[in-house]
Amino acid sequence: EANSGFFVADAYWLPPDGEAIGPMAFEVAFAAEPPAAPGREPGTRIRVRQTGFEESARWRRYYEVIGNGWEHALHSLRPIS
Repeated sequence: EANSGFFVADAYWLPPDGEAIGPMAFEVAFAAEPPAAPGREPGTRIRVRQTGFEESARWRRYYEVIGNGWEHALHSLRPIS
């Protein structure tokens, strides 16, 4: 729903091998967007913000991998008809 969102705190990533990475938090916000062109439907802008970091190779690698995952997931969203 446009102009709403949610927040998840104290999240951890559990890798297949090794200790959990965290804590971190996620904030997801939705905002109404005007139509991109005349005659088109209005849209919704989705903003995802993730926080949490420690200076280590594991955290840097986590953000390398998850950044691509978030981008792919958001691009795969489809309008609800």
